[in-house]
Amino acid sequence: MTISRIFLSILSLTIGCSACWAQLGKYEYKQEINEITSEWHTLELPLGVYSSCKSNLSDIRIMGITSSNDTIEAPYFLKMDVAQTSTTEKSLTILNQSRKDNKEYVTYKVDEVVPLNSLTLNYQGNNFDWKATLEGSNDNKTWFTIIEDYRILSIYSYNANYTYTTITFPKSEYSYYRTSVAKPADPALSSATIKMTNHDAGQLQVRKQSAIRSSTTKDNKTTLIIELEDKAPISQLRLNTKNQTDFIRPIIIRVVTDSFETQKGWKYAHDEIYRGTYSSFESSPIEVDRIWAKTIEITVDHQDNIPFDIDEVSALGYRQRLVFRVPKKANYALVYGQEQARRPNYDITLFKDKLPNDLKFVSLGEIEHKSTPIQEKPRDYTMWLYVVMGIIILLIGTYTIKMMKEA
Repeated sequence: MTISRIFLSILSLTIGCSACWAQLGKYEYKQEINEITSEWHTLELPLGVYSSCKSNLSDIRIMGITSSNDTIEAPYFLKMDVAQTSTTEKSLTILNQSRKDNKEYVTYKVDEVVPLNSLTLNYQGNNFDWKATLEGSNDNKTWFTIIEDYRILSIYSYNANYTYTTITFPKSEYSYYRTSVAKPADPALSSATIKMTNHDAGQLQVRKQSAIRSSTTKDNKTTLIIELEDKAPISQLRLNTKNQTDFIRPIIIRVVTDSFETQKGWKYAHDEIYRGTYSSFESSPIEVDRIWAKTIEITVDHQDNIPFDIDEVSALGYRQRLVFRVPKKANYALVYGQEQARRPNYDITLFKDKLPNDLKFVSLGEIEHKSTPIQEKPRDYTMWLYVVMGIIILLIGTYTIKMMKEA
């Protein structure tokens, strides 16, 4: 290889490496993607990404550098493993209502024998607390107990309005159903609905907490402040208490959206994300619209009751995955942290139904953080300048000697 060709090779390599670094240097964070072996892959979005990228995740990219130092971008789309609920309601006819031994018996007939798992009883009045038993039959003669001593109640007053009259039971298939409730004649049953509800809880991640503080004010309200380690999207809250007595308490949940310092100390701006009831009768978590949060504030109004402690609070968000396709062999990395980035527009988002069934999960390397984006920090090319100048001097000297010999 001649000296001129060596010079051109070194110069091309220098320009190529500089271009690759400039492309990846737009992003403050990088994690190498390991174990890429085929065209299609998926990776779980790490929790640490949320606090380091834009809230709409529009600055996430999958970039690769080929063996020839070309920079390529792998298309992807985000997939959130959210809860899925489907409900099928069936027509229900009340056949008869009767009373015996201070119990009200009601028989219902469904129009089609299919799996069912919930029955809602609607009464004409409020303020009751009863126990119900549910039975099933295929001939309206022989009855089988499905569930018994199921608590149903309704409370209505100036400071509370709460109804819980849906009986949830194991999946059953009968032509007839019958409820027996120990109750007075009034309030009377006005209607009932029966359903089959299928619920897929999705895949949730617990958001790590850095601190939790609790205080009860003079007006008998308990406020909990939950500080998460990182700002992240949340969709669900779970509250647990060791309190053994029945309770129904109004609850308000807010997230801190901004803070500012005044002469009297720090003040905080909040967004209310939930207002409802926290009770001992329902164990379901509190579902909220997906929202980004770092600090969560929960206020429980004990009214004139003895306050109790909330012993555990968990904030959860649905797991998110990146599904991506690699266009060619390269060393790929997940990069993020770029305020000026816009949301990418890939064709892959239009063909999600044509993905292979055997997507392979890949892992990520350690987070590499650039405290200052590369494009804002001038690179030191002094060494390369000396190399290029040396080669030029060597070329000039070689041609000079050659010309002197020929003269």
